[in-house]
Parts: sequence; C-alpha cells; structure tokens
Amino acid sequence: MSRQREFLQLSFCNLPTLSVDFLVETSLLGGGAPESFASALAGFNQGLQEIGIVEGRNAEIEARWARGDYGRLPGLAADLVARGRAGLR
Repeated sequence: MSRQREFLQLSFCNLPTLSVDFLVETSLLGGGAPESFASALAGFNQGLQEIGIVEGRNAEIEARWARGDYGRLPGLAADLVARGRAGLR
C-alpha cells in the first residue's frame, strides 16, 4: 500500500458513510510550484476519489505555493489559518 493511500485511510477513517452528506475541507502548503508536484497531487486526488472524496463535489482543497521563495511560507500559512481551513498539511 502506498504511503499516500495509507495516510488518506488513516486521515479520513472517521468520516461518515457516503450516504450522508459531508464536506471535507483541507489545505496544502508547498514550498515549490504545483507543477513540480503534479504526480503527487494526482495520486493524492486519486486516493481521495477511491474513498469517495471528490474535489468540487464533497471536498474543498485550498493550496498555497511559495514557488521556491521559502520566505513566503509563513504568510501563506497564516492566510490559510485565517481562512479557517480544517486541516493544514
């Protein structure tokens, strides 16, 4: 089992069944650019879909990218926290 899938299963194991409406809100904070993480993001989204979580349907995923300017990370993280995101990964 991939580490991402294992993480997703542990992270979302207490979610209600799919017959109940729910919304997953989480955030991603990256030091690079999203293009650099395309494969990992695709795997993350696929893992979510496998357990019934689909961005735009029952999930909101907000990402912030420093694009190599690591000095921006504290401000980007503060922005996500100020928006009240449920999780910061």
